[in-house]
Amino acid sequence: MSKALTLAALMLLAACATVPRGPALTLGEAGAAVTSTSQASLTGLSDDIALIAARQMVRTAIIKCVPGNCAPGKVTAQVEAGALDAQKLSDALLLRARALGKLHDAYAAFADEARYDAPGELQGAVQRLFTATNAAAAAATAAGFFPAVPALAVAGPIASGLAGQAAAKAQARRLKAGSVAIKAANARIADIMAAEQGRYAEIAEDVNNNLDNIVATLFENDMADPLPSIAAFEAPLGLKPPAKLPPDKARAAAMTIANYQNWMTQKTAGDVYAANVAALAALRDEHDNFEAGAPLQMSDVEHSLTVLAGWVSIARGVAPAD
Repeated sequence: MSKALTLAALMLLAACATVPRGPALTLGEAGAAVTSTSQASLTGLSDDIALIAARQMVRTAIIKCVPGNCAPGKVTAQVEAGALDAQKLSDALLLRARALGKLHDAYAAFADEARYDAPGELQGAVQRLFTATNAAAAAATAAGFFPAVPALAVAGPIASGLAGQAAAKAQARRLKAGSVAIKAANARIADIMAAEQGRYAEIAEDVNNNLDNIVATLFENDMADPLPSIAAFEAPLGLKPPAKLPPDKARAAAMTIANYQNWMTQKTAGDVYAANVAALAALRDEHDNFEAGAPLQMSDVEHSLTVLAGWVSIARGVAPAD
């Protein structure tokens, strides 16, 4: 090998050594893990909010129904106004969940950039993340629980570099730019979730009562089969209910299961929101370390992820994973 080629090879190796691939990979994988758990939390809340008016209308129609006089419920102006407000809040929750999904994708692309040198994937993931985060913020503002804020925008392309040392420096710049962008979206989503937590706390009892009432009405009027919920309840015990159950006892059991699940969702929602916000904040601290060239600590991220996973499991009524 000629001296020129040997020198070129050494320069390439030295350049690659300046790219913080290891810390970037750790940060990206940790972010993907946290946001994956985040996506599994607070599921179903948007549907429960959106269906408040419909469930109340159905319940009222059933209660008022007597033999020979069963009229369907009608949408009044009051019902319409309440339903539209609830739909705005429901949409905000859905779009926030979508933004969390794009945040997960961006962290995964960030890890891939460190692993495979894939700048195009990171660029596209960040752009999609900003689009989803801006939509979530706008929906939260429309729902009345989040202030209007400037839209996030990618300042410039996260572009490829040239061969050798220039390529290594370009990747280092891409990783830092990607970190800055992802951190900004992380912070915006965390702010939305903190505000969402306060709004949900205001209506949690109403949502819970609405669920309890419609479940009770459907069971009491023989319009719901108690077997599926009893079967799901018995499955972790290794049991299976018979096809024919004592009607009154089956209804009482199914209603109790539903009431407990609704109550648990209401009681744990605040803790799940807080755990999400804390986990995202821990990730932002590691972004700061990465961008400053300081060692990643990760202990707070790992702790926050454990706490979040625990609350998600409790809310679902299952044991936390080992």
